[in-house]
Amino acid sequence: MTRAEELYNFLQEYEAYVEKNLEPAHERIKKFVNHWREAEYWTGYASSKDVAIPSPVRSIFTRIKRPEKVIDKIFLKQDIYHDGL
Repeated sequence: MTRAEELYNFLQEYEAYVEKNLEPAHERIKKFVNHWREAEYWTGYASSKDVAIPSPVRSIFTRIKRPEKVIDKIFLKQDIYHDGL
């Protein structure tokens, strides 16, 4: 198999993996932690009801790495990914 075919196969598999696994997990995580941004969630942790508790979570950032960046990382870190694609 040529290197181009290996890259093509990897990209196909990665796209399927993103669609089947990463995107659904990403959505579940966002739903799970989104309520942490609201101050009401943290009121149960207050030592006194007279003290306003701001949310300690200001923002949440998640992303799914683009396929070309995954390939770049594999090529840049060949000592870690010595088997390649």
